[in-house]
Amino acid sequence: MTTENEPITALVETDSEETVTRYKRWGGTVHDYVAVDLFRYVQFINREEDVMFGSSIQKVVCKACRIPETERLDFWTSVGCDKVQEVLRRKRQSVTTSFRNQFESKCLGVSAGWCGVDAV
Repeated sequence: MTTENEPITALVETDSEETVTRYKRWGGTVHDYVAVDLFRYVQFINREEDVMFGSSIQKVVCKACRIPETERLDFWTSVGCDKVQEVLRRKRQSVTTSFRNQFESKCLGVSAGWCGVDAV
């Protein structure tokens, strides 16, 4: 199982501590932006091209998170792209679980008759 900071800590071997610290900070900013704002508009990524460098998602995320243009390519290929995909996947999972729990508590727990489901 991979850890949340695995792509970032892999940079230690090739980049300075300052770069790693900066990427961690930006990664947190990207996480917050995607979970709160971007998820309202994008719930699924159907193709790899949708999040590659130069895509509209990459441009919006980097601009909103104030990633300097000179750092965007390296950050996106090292951390940003994976972070966006991970956050969207986890957010979808959370929403799905929440809906499932609400359905089960309302339809199966209270009165199954109005949902068209027989009580177990």
